[in-house]
Amino acid sequence: MNTDDPSLSNTVGIGYLRVAYVCEFWLVLLCIHVAWPQAGGQAHLDIMGWHWKLLLPLLLSASVVGLTAAAVSGEVFWYFRSIVWLLVALVLALAMGLVTYYYHLHENDNLEDGSPTETAAFSRGKVDLRDQVSSIRDVGP
Repeated sequence: MNTDDPSLSNTVGIGYLRVAYVCEFWLVLLCIHVAWPQAGGQAHLDIMGWHWKLLLPLLLSASVVGLTAAAVSGEVFWYFRSIVWLLVALVLALAMGLVTYYYHLHENDNLEDGSPTETAAFSRGKVDLRDQVSSIRDVGP
């Protein structure tokens, strides 16, 4: 086998590049799943539909890999393909923010009027713990 063949070295380089793209995809996906609850709030992600939490991070990770591939394939970094991938990534990040904001606005929509919320209430009277314990025992198995 001739090792001076430039097409052979190019094929090996492409193989390493594909492995690097896969590693980048998983790293970006991990970073998104760490950063999104920190920025948007874990409570909002808890009530969010699973399809949003699956689809948006996958698409954003793929667009970041597309941006990297476009930047590596050209002679200059900023040309049409890389700018398009950057815009796709920004639109997806904006969509993640808008979906999180939507769930922030509608997090209490499932409560009926007059139903208690999760806010704490303070009682000014005395509470007899024996009554509380006996009522728990009555409900038990």
